Amino acid sequence: MKIVEAGGKFQFLDEADLYVRLGSRSFWKSSQNVRYVEAMAADKVPPRPPNSTRIVIELSRAESRLDTLLLAALRAQDENPELKAISRVAFKELFNNGKVTIKGQRARPSSGLAAGTTYVDILG
Repeated sequence: MKIVEAGGKFQFLDEADLYVRLGSRSFWKSSQNVRYVEAMAADKVPPRPPNSTRIVIELSRAESRLDTLLLAALRAQDENPELKAISRVAFKELFNNGKVTIKGQRARPSSGLAAGTTYVDILG
């Protein structure tokens, strides 16, 4: 699952849709460019922990809070039905129990997100 922000609107994409940004140009999956970009991105993608759900968030500008974006992404994804139907209380418990990580580090609901790609893993 990916979240792509463009023009102030968020778009949810599944893994079959590869969204690529090169410099100031944006384009959808195309024949030759995909292999080049995947090779470049492979070095920067942190390993996915076992038994986890990964949410990929792509932003063109920084956002002040992780929790609002992540909750919307969880409700839009279809990979994990339990997380899709998660309550706000259970969502808060994921953070309290250290189950939400960014690059292997425990994330907080108030964590800010920088512009670019962020890989959020939910353990368990």
